[in-house]
Amino acid sequence: MTSLSRRLPCGALVALSVALGCDRSAPSGPASSAATSSSPPALPSPPASSASPPPLPARAVLLLGGDVELARATGKRILADPSYDPLRRIRGRLDQADVSFVNLESQLSEQGGEVVRSWSSLVFTGPPGGADVLARAGIDVVSTANNHAWDYGERALRETLDNLDRVGVAHVGTSREAGDQARPVVVERAGVKIGFLAFTAIWNQGPLSTHPARRHVAEATRDAVEAGTRALVASGAADVVVVSVHGGEEYGASTTPSLRALLHAAARAGAHVVVGHHAHVFHGVSFVGDTPVFEGLGNLVMQMHREHPATELGLLARVTVGRGGASRVEACPHRVVLAEPEPVTGAALAMARRRLTMTSPAPLALEETPDGCFRLEPAR
Repeated sequence: MTSLSRRLPCGALVALSVALGCDRSAPSGPASSAATSSSPPALPSPPASSASPPPLPARAVLLLGGDVELARATGKRILADPSYDPLRRIRGRLDQADVSFVNLESQLSEQGGEVVRSWSSLVFTGPPGGADVLARAGIDVVSTANNHAWDYGERALRETLDNLDRVGVAHVGTSREAGDQARPVVVERAGVKIGFLAFTAIWNQGPLSTHPARRHVAEATRDAVEAGTRALVASGAADVVVVSVHGGEEYGASTTPSLRALLHAAARAGAHVVVGHHAHVFHGVSFVGDTPVFEGLGNLVMQMHREHPATELGLLARVTVGRGGASRVEACPHRVVLAEPEPVTGAALAMARRRLTMTSPAPLALEETPDGCFRLEPAR
């Protein structure tokens, strides 16, 4: 199991105790007078209190994003300007989170300046500098378990993991070593250990179960998702378990039954937060007990599809977690403009609210927050 910890400054609460007493000395006079005085004996001063208020429970804010593609047009921009930051308009949200996670929908490999195959616009890779883009934006963990994990082959997958390691971005869902693809990664922030698992139910090169990548990419079978989740929960290595599943139907109006079954299986197996992605449009939120299930986060860094206008909107899942799981669940909508996300207001925020309500499988109680997100709870 991989573990990553970043030391963050934190404040301390200091309790000050003051012992209050009285001056009970007798008036000046002969010693015999003091000895025979009828005044009551002096009471001892109360001891100084050493009690401190109980420590606040540890909690951390997770920010979970959808599909990030650093290839094609975005890859060319990174090659032309290594300092380019496609996430700059949502840096406020990223900076406020303790842990940020996204689905990395492109390899990051050196191909002599090539970022997409000449014979298919759906086979692509980002340049190595894409890893630096993620690190500068404050992305802590990425899923590499998706249908583009093998676009430029095994060497490019290994190079992707090398580039992420180089900049200190943790990755989950794929592996260099055969058989380690379902190994979780655990990060610790603000006193909370957060474990991540990632799987894909989509594969571009035919069935993953018969492809050479099957020993390097975690496949989202129900058995694998349930077993991996239960094992991580039982290990005690993480206070909070997050499961990511890449699956469903691209541009679909709602979550497919097969993907929802996988997501809910992860929740019932003990996951505290579950997220889905792949459809490139965002879908609703359901709850399995206290576990929020974001059924589709949509795009984060990816060109919108002109024939599917819903690809313009995406969600960030913002979840406050502690050792008991999720205590606050929020959805933060954004609009993707030229592959760059930006927070929405006004009519676009209202549109996102309608879509969130319409695509959620059960009624939700939504409360708009001052920063343009929605606090979510099951409707009572």
